Amino acid sequence: MRKLIFISVILLCICSWANSQEINVSFEASEASPSKIDSIKKEMEFNNGKVAPNFILKDSSDNIVQLNDFKGNVVVIDFWHTSCKPCLGEYPKYKEISNWFSDSSNVTFMGICIDKGNKKALWKKRLKNLNMTGVQLFLPTNKHQNQNNQFYLDSINCYPTYILISKNGHFLGEILNMCDIMTQYQIQQGIEGKTTGESLEEVMTNAEPFSIWFNANAKSLIAK
Repeated sequence: MRKLIFISVILLCICSWANSQEINVSFEASEASPSKIDSIKKEMEFNNGKVAPNFILKDSSDNIVQLNDFKGNVVVIDFWHTSCKPCLGEYPKYKEISNWFSDSSNVTFMGICIDKGNKKALWKKRLKNLNMTGVQLFLPTNKHQNQNNQFYLDSINCYPTYILISKNGHFLGEILNMCDIMTQYQIQQGIEGKTTGESLEEVMTNAEPFSIWFNANAKSLIAK
């Protein structure tokens, strides 16, 4: 029975991952030149071991927040914008996953809204209406005012984008979608420092670690 559940979970995640890949490719092809597409793909890989550039942003109370403030924690970042329906639609799932880790002091869930400066009031309204929790920050798209944040303005081109960062500030890779159990596994592996997060492709290549983790946590995992 457990084997059947495991196979079902993997198949579901594969389908979600494939759909995500198709959406990203079509978006990039329609909006960018071939050279720009190559540049975007290079930046969007967020390869394991790549140092995550620091950012300096403000929260809804105008407090200054930096990525470097969270060294020692695994950081999960949801990049979104105020008019992105998939971003708003997927947030409840993102929140459920963050709630699953509510007892852990080793992980920080964060939202970064990338939008025009005049959308800041709408951003605060979205935070209130969706009861967005965790660290919530705003990144204006006005580039000349955001030299410290240039990497993220240039690199995040699809929404939502979920990024996993290690305790020592290195990219662990992109979470391609909020596939409950697989996402929980990726984050947990990052917390325990056993791997660099393990992408879906890596799990499919070596399913045994995931199977062991799944069996050990089956009772507490978010129900499908």
